[in-house]
Amino acid sequence: MIKTIRTDSEHPDFIELVKHLDAYLAEIDGNEHAFYAQFNKIDKIKHVVIAYENDIPLGCGAIKELSPVAMEVKRMYTSPNGRKKGIATTILKELESWTGELGYENCLLETGIRQAEAVSLYKKCGYKRIPNYGQYIGVENSVCFKKEVEVNPLGKICYTDFDQLNSFIQEKNTGQILIDYRLLSDYEGMVLGIGIIFGAANERYALDVEWISFGLDLLGENLTMSYSYQFTNLKSLLDYLAITYSIDVTDIPIKYKIDSEKFPNPFKDEELKPAFEESWARFKQDFAAGKFLDPSLKLVYTSPPFTE
Repeated sequence: MIKTIRTDSEHPDFIELVKHLDAYLAEIDGNEHAFYAQFNKIDKIKHVVIAYENDIPLGCGAIKELSPVAMEVKRMYTSPNGRKKGIATTILKELESWTGELGYENCLLETGIRQAEAVSLYKKCGYKRIPNYGQYIGVENSVCFKKEVEVNPLGKICYTDFDQLNSFIQEKNTGQILIDYRLLSDYEGMVLGIGIIFGAANERYALDVEWISFGLDLLGENLTMSYSYQFTNLKSLLDYLAITYSIDVTDIPIKYKIDSEKFPNPFKDEELKPAFEESWARFKQDFAAGKFLDPSLKLVYTSPPFTE
């Protein structure tokens, strides 16, 4: 199983992997290696990812600030015995996540035009070719790429790292942060939307559960119903979420708003309207009958029209 760690450029496994990378690049770049080497120094790199299989380091990558909105991907390498295992993709995705967690909007990178496998990897991972930037302007053997990443200042919730979360809320002086997590529901045309609201002022937390309709344009009304579970601490909320919805709470991304674009409206066809209307009517009946309520928890209802 491949696992990754986050570290910095002083990690001995990273230093050793970079030695192999530099030897490989010296062979590929030939007489141009000295030019590129001056931009590839690893001292003082604060953000390094190393990939392991059975505790053996097989690949690495790093990011460093290029501008106030962009990180530059550096020192991407996979050892020969680690190739064809998706390690480079795993490292790249982790670097992109880290970039977003640090508040940067883009990942930029440069690679050699002769490195066909690297070029193919970056294109496959969603990078777009851009004009050469910075020191690579006018360098014919360099190609540069860019990818927008999701800005996500907290990244993933660490299940026990509640102090970090509370500190962040107090620092930003915000009353709520939504967690976007949606599940398929038993009602056609609807999903179960789960949002966690953190109230910094009174240190109370709420789990907002919403049944969200995709048929707004057909039925002409706001078709969302929700209720809110109140908790006195974050751990009890996450425990409840994990047990009730079988969600791995260590893998829930924190976001400032729900991303509706990930759930496009499938109800563009008028022929689906009767089925959706039946589904919505059945849901409202079940909702009114208290089917979804947990009497052991304090509940706060919100009924249509619902406003985020």
